[in-house]
Amino acid sequence: MITIIRRALHSLQFRSLFIKLLLSLTILLLLIIFLVTSFLQYRFQISIAENEIDKSSFQRLEETKLFMDALLRNINSMTLQLANTTELSNRLEAEDLTIISPAIKKFGNNFRESFISSYSVNSAFIYIKGEGIVQVPITGGQAVRKFDFAQITQEINHMGKDEKWIVQTLPDNHTLIILIRPIPLLGTDINGAIIVSFDPAELFKSPFVQRDQERIWIILPDGQHAFETKNGTIVPSDVFDPARTKALSNITSFQGRLEDSVYGFRVNPSSLSHWKYVYAMPFHTESSKVYNLVVISVLLATLGLMYYVFRKVRQIQSYIATLTIMVGRNKSNRQEKQQDEFLYLISEFNTIMEQDTILQQRLEQSEMMLRQNFLQQMLIEPTVFTEDRLMKLQELGIEVSGHGIFVMVVRIDDYLGFKDKYKPSDQSLLGYFIGKLAEEQLHGKFNVLFTLFKGRDVVILCNLTSETPISLARSNVLHVVNTICQYIHSYLELTISAGIGDIHSDLGYISESYNQALQALEFRIFKGHKALIPIWHVQSNQPYIMLMYNERKEIETSLSAAIKEADLNKVKWCLDQLKKMIKKLDGCPMTLIRHTFQELVMVMVHYSADSNIPTPEVPQDLHDSLMKLETLDEIIEWMEQTANRIISSASHGPTIRNRTPVEQILEYIQTNHDKEISLNGIAEQLGLDPSYLSRLFKQAVGLNFMEYLLSMRVKHAKMLLVTTDHSVTEISQMVGYHNTASFIRIFKKHEGVPPGQYRTENTNKKLDIQEIY
Repeated sequence: MITIIRRALHSLQFRSLFIKLLLSLTILLLLIIFLVTSFLQYRFQISIAENEIDKSSFQRLEETKLFMDALLRNINSMTLQLANTTELSNRLEAEDLTIISPAIKKFGNNFRESFISSYSVNSAFIYIKGEGIVQVPITGGQAVRKFDFAQITQEINHMGKDEKWIVQTLPDNHTLIILIRPIPLLGTDINGAIIVSFDPAELFKSPFVQRDQERIWIILPDGQHAFETKNGTIVPSDVFDPARTKALSNITSFQGRLEDSVYGFRVNPSSLSHWKYVYAMPFHTESSKVYNLVVISVLLATLGLMYYVFRKVRQIQSYIATLTIMVGRNKSNRQEKQQDEFLYLISEFNTIMEQDTILQQRLEQSEMMLRQNFLQQMLIEPTVFTEDRLMKLQELGIEVSGHGIFVMVVRIDDYLGFKDKYKPSDQSLLGYFIGKLAEEQLHGKFNVLFTLFKGRDVVILCNLTSETPISLARSNVLHVVNTICQYIHSYLELTISAGIGDIHSDLGYISESYNQALQALEFRIFKGHKALIPIWHVQSNQPYIMLMYNERKEIETSLSAAIKEADLNKVKWCLDQLKKMIKKLDGCPMTLIRHTFQELVMVMVHYSADSNIPTPEVPQDLHDSLMKLETLDEIIEWMEQTANRIISSASHGPTIRNRTPVEQILEYIQTNHDKEISLNGIAEQLGLDPSYLSRLFKQAVGLNFMEYLLSMRVKHAKMLLVTTDHSVTEISQMVGYHNTASFIRIFKKHEGVPPGQYRTENTNKKLDIQEIY
């Protein structure tokens, strides 16, 4: 660029253009300074003129206002006094001119005495309903005549109880101001009216001296007419109309043209209703016409000079562009490329900064989701890698002491009534309130790591803050949870039950504590609503309850998947599996069977709502309905009817998504766990990579494929050990093990005892009446 400018300065043409441009810019700057100075001077003169008008209006308008308000107030009070005369009002009711004539005469005498100083009164009339208008002999004469003033009569017929001022122009072009006061003052009927006409030249003429070109107007209540106070004449409409709109509004100061001059107007409302005073005075500025012409000429010259400068700039730009081409295209292209690279770097840097901000926000959201998912995973997935779990918690910013950890589950009683009473948003709000209330009460002795609202349960993961003996820690937990339940029952219109898992020092047993809390809640069938059940108070000799709980949980998994998928056949299959399992339980209490079906109904209601399926119509008195059923066949028939209602609701619902591979595998294992199945064979059938499918299954279930398969076989074996008389060898083959020793080893690893001992500990002893003991 320096090379181009240097070459341009060697050109005589360029130097000539450059010098002309500098001179033009200098002159343009001087002209702009002159215009700005003139504008500021004009504004200053306007400000001085405004101040002068304000001072004059305050003095002139105020004295005129006081005088005229006093005169109008006197006229108003005198007519009110005369209209309030009892004798006149009573005789007007007679509507007979012969009876009214003495009262009119007396009224005329009183009127003359009252207005002896009212030089502006022209005449007075009495309007008599049914008779018309009668002139009042205010000079003392006896003559009484009727007058038919159509305009005044029409005004009286359409007016209310307030007085009215009107302007009337006589045939000789003389203007009168007429005041109409209805009689009587009270009530709604109008029997007559006092009509007083005034000469505006006498009424509105001010005794104060006014300067030339100074105007003071009085605007009547109708807002259509104004009078000059200098001579009492009416202001012509072509003069008054341009200023009338602003004068009648709330504006107190404005400018306008009057007789080809600019006037400043000031508006002052009267102390009487709807009357206004306007003061107008012309602006006197020192600027002459010659000065104004000079300013206009300078403005035009400025605009022309600006156009001249613009043309010279374009010429210089064109000259420089030509020189740039002459310097060489290669150099120009290289400079453009360097500039483009610089702009590109800046653009990429801004993009990176924006992406960094977005990534930071996503990272924060991901950390919250990772924390939430990891804590939920701890509830369902046991582990022996305690140190790894502790390090993961520390990475997520969660400090956990090694003094003990436990899970408590707060369950809402009468869940169907709860869903029917509250909207989904209110349900979430109540769950949040329960969690926060629990956190406040637990704070101090316990640290709340996690609160989760799942359907009808509020799950709370707690950590002991100090080393405490297990018996004392259990006592403290029981006391605090009891306080929480009492507060919830006091503050909310619902009842809850609470199950408490045992306190474990190992982080790997969090899922165990969670399952213990859920198992403890199963004993609500004996304790009823508002139950507080710690797992250490639960009797261990209740094999049916634990067995039914475990089997129901397996059914719930398949049933919830069927509800989400709207798979009607799978729903029926789940119910059929439950029916077979219950029939194998010899001696299972009917109360426990009813409770199991009631819990399954809750599961169906919960998952149907989560899957956008219309909520099935189930009886509000669900417990009472189940209690009326006396046999297992009746309960199963009732359950099938409830399932059919869900199926019917789902058939009218939205289209449900296809099942995921993990959901298909869970159903497949549920049906075929007693056969030789493998993950590789399933992956090949689904067309997926076995390693990928294994990771997907572990992420969704919390256990790998083989661990889940073994757990299903062990659970099935436990049920067969308790409910049948089959030998251990037969049971091992029934659950998929052809090697009895392998079955015994795996069973002992999961349950801690061999199958025979488990059967002995969990089977109620019975007497056979056919045997002799």
